Amino acid sequence: MKTIIVQWITDPGHGWLQVNRSVVAELGIKVSGFSYMNSHSVYLEEDCDAGKFIIAVSIAGHQLEYLPEIVEKYHDSVVRSMASYWSGS
Repeated sequence: MKTIIVQWITDPGHGWLQVNRSVVAELGIKVSGFSYMNSHSVYLEEDCDAGKFIIAVSIAGHQLEYLPEIVEKYHDSVVRSMASYWSGS
């Protein structure tokens, strides 16, 4: 069973599940334009895309291992400055 490590990142208005881009591609998740990305990770928006990811992991039979650290930001998150998933894929 493959273990996938993710991190939950939030700011005062929203949250994202940080997942390696290769994992998102491997699972074939259709990511919305509300998610963001950089060269290494996709930041899956909490209301829609994070749920798709969790379902895809379950269907694939992978084990999801959450990192114990929650990064809480009390200002605009760096995630919002990244490219929208749709604009960069």
